[in-house]
Amino acid sequence: MGEGPRLQVVRVTARTLCLYNVSMRLSIAIIVLLLSCVAFGCANPQIEQIDGEIQARIKQFQDDALGMYATNDPSRIPVSPHDSGVTDNAYRTDDLPTVNPGQNDLPAVLDDDPRSFDPQAADDAAPGEADPSGQPAIELDLEAALLYAIRDAREYRSQKEDLYLAALDLLAEKHLWGPRFFNTFSARVSGTPEAGDHDQVVSLVNDFSVTQRLPNGGEVAVSAVINFVEQLRADPPLTGASGTQDGSITVSAAIPLLRGAGPVAREPLIQAYRDLTYAARDFERFRRQFLVEISTDYYSLLQQQARIKNVETQLNSFIWLSARTKALADAGRVPIFEVQRAQQSELFARNDLINEREDYRNALDLFKLRLGIPLTRDITIKPTELEVPPPALVANKAVQTAWRHRLDVQTSSDRVDDSRRGVVNARNLLLPGLDLDASVAVGTDPDKDRAGLDLDAGAGSYTAGITFDAPLDRKVERLAYRRSLITLERSIRSHGMLRDQVALAVRSAIRSIRRAGFTLTLQNRNVETARTRLQGVELQLANLGPRDFVEAQDDLLEALNRRDSALRDLRVAVLNYLLESGQMRVSTRGQWLPPAKLVVPQPAPELDANAPWDRVPKARKSGRTASALESPASPESTVTP
Repeated sequence: MGEGPRLQVVRVTARTLCLYNVSMRLSIAIIVLLLSCVAFGCANPQIEQIDGEIQARIKQFQDDALGMYATNDPSRIPVSPHDSGVTDNAYRTDDLPTVNPGQNDLPAVLDDDPRSFDPQAADDAAPGEADPSGQPAIELDLEAALLYAIRDAREYRSQKEDLYLAALDLLAEKHLWGPRFFNTFSARVSGTPEAGDHDQVVSLVNDFSVTQRLPNGGEVAVSAVINFVEQLRADPPLTGASGTQDGSITVSAAIPLLRGAGPVAREPLIQAYRDLTYAARDFERFRRQFLVEISTDYYSLLQQQARIKNVETQLNSFIWLSARTKALADAGRVPIFEVQRAQQSELFARNDLINEREDYRNALDLFKLRLGIPLTRDITIKPTELEVPPPALVANKAVQTAWRHRLDVQTSSDRVDDSRRGVVNARNLLLPGLDLDASVAVGTDPDKDRAGLDLDAGAGSYTAGITFDAPLDRKVERLAYRRSLITLERSIRSHGMLRDQVALAVRSAIRSIRRAGFTLTLQNRNVETARTRLQGVELQLANLGPRDFVEAQDDLLEALNRRDSALRDLRVAVLNYLLESGQMRVSTRGQWLPPAKLVVPQPAPELDANAPWDRVPKARKSGRTASALESPASPESTVTP
């Protein structure tokens, strides 16, 4: 009898051990399976699966937007740039409509008008197209073009907005470093809706605080809290006061002593100030470069106008030659193939004129697009006489001037200082944390239910402490410090590369001026030679034949085009040299302000003591000399390209 229970206990224990062994084996199998999954990439996302999902999603959106079953909406109208409201279409996702009709619904039709490719009609077309609005054409010289560009050019406005955004960033950062006021009001209703014990309490809390960042890190805060508690309902009803009101004022400060202390605390504010300076420099650099680019486009249009006139002159000569040769052939004095040769030259000239006019139209549209003028408006480019004084070209001196005066070089040098400051800031983050904190709180009299603002110094409290953060885990900070060192090396290399690029650009600009000036001198001589040769051919045309006349005309056209190109290159090269050397200055109206020493001062007018009073220059009346006011070298004078 006594052995039975013992055997049962033994059996239970054996069964428990068996189950324990089974669970252990199962646990080991699960662990092995998990390790196998990790080893074979079960725990990592499958690259093929991700690629497949991306490709499927892209194909879905392509089919929905552009495919055969796309949800096309022909009535959809593009959003006007002046629309400021947000429509329901702005919140659509996968059902965004796209206008992409099939090939049977495309609007292109066959043109069977025989006049579409009439060479004579194309030849007679004016260089500018008529404005469909009926408004007169806009006449643009260089000054007017620059004014339009400053007012309407999208590129100019975008650069100006970048400067504005940098100023917004600075204002936002400055606000964070000034006194900041906060006021929070909260209302709470609480109760215990139990049978026989139904209470309701309303609590009103107003928290007014002021915070101020400290220059070397840390923050000081002052907080005033007023708390009002009112018993709305009590069961059983209260016999005493049904509400309380108290308040407190707390002054607290947290100041870092090691990590985060010093100028590193003001890093965002320092960088915001410097970024605004960089943005101002970039914008001024852009204005100067923009003036040169607009001037280049303007002079290119003038060059194309000259090319059109040259081809027109050549065409008129070939028309005269074709008529003269035909008359001679009708008289039997020249063979018929000479007539065909003259007519062929005329057709070539007509085709060249068509090409020149089309190129001019395209260039004119690009110019309007850059100035911000609607493409439907017709503009007329008026030639502007520009006297560009040739500067004294000394390469080494010009390079030194560029390194000293160019705004982008100055910004690059300052960014090296930013990188050096970044190294110091990153090193500061490796220090241990040692922070000092203190607070003083003064409350109202606790014995009063309605204390108002009756502060009781005896009910106040204070705390002061110091916190030390041992630098045990600074791996991320050390990596950031190493990154700052690499950034410093890269900024130094970038600054050196920019200086070399500036030197190369200045030397190239000097060579361009010399080459353009030399080419202009040669082509002026070439034009005179070609004209003299053409005159000689015209005098001997009866003995020489049409071929010599055509060759002389081609040579004169080539010489005229080369001369006009050299004149344009010289004007642009001088402006580009002033830009690359840091000596380009632009007024607020977009006018070029030449260096005072580059312009030869005009001599002062001689004053006749016996001249009538109304003929004396006005400068004499105001007590100043006429030369001081009329000299182009005056700082107030502007020479418009």
